[in-house]
Amino acid sequence: MIKIEELITEYEIPNWDFRKPQLLKTVSENKGMLVQEAGGTRISDTNFYYHNQFPYDKNMKNVILDFMQSYFDMGYSCEWQGQCWHQVYTRGDYHDWHTHAHVNMSSVINIQCEEGQGTVFRIGGEEHQYPSREGTIVSFPSTLVHRTLLHESDDPRIIVSFNWDNLGVMRQ
Repeated sequence: MIKIEELITEYEIPNWDFRKPQLLKTVSENKGMLVQEAGGTRISDTNFYYHNQFPYDKNMKNVILDFMQSYFDMGYSCEWQGQCWHQVYTRGDYHDWHTHAHVNMSSVINIQCEEGQGTVFRIGGEEHQYPSREGTIVSFPSTLVHRTLLHESDDPRIIVSFNWDNLGVMRQ
């Protein structure tokens, strides 16, 4: 049986106290659009790449590229197409079950979250909750079925997500 810990990796963002205000500013300056889905999902979702806003934001780009560098440092080849989007969850918001099947890895930058919030993954019919920690990037196979829990706090949960390909090739 596969354990959730074998599928998920967590990366601690360096200089978090310095970077957090920069990322919060980036999210607040990008208005996004309210997405309403069946079942009550409400998320503010901006794709920086498609809205041509991403290139100006070196702070977001640097966090993601530092993360990708950690994989290169371990000898892996990776590819990121420059897409990312943010989600601001307010009380009553959630994101229902879904996958990201067009790539092989998905990641979430936890910018602002309370202890106990996180992502629920479904593996072999069983649900496994993975808690979020501010200042981390959580990565997992993009075909892993996942959702967020109902947000029950008055303080928003703010994340940035991005997809990428781990080519699995060890560099020489």
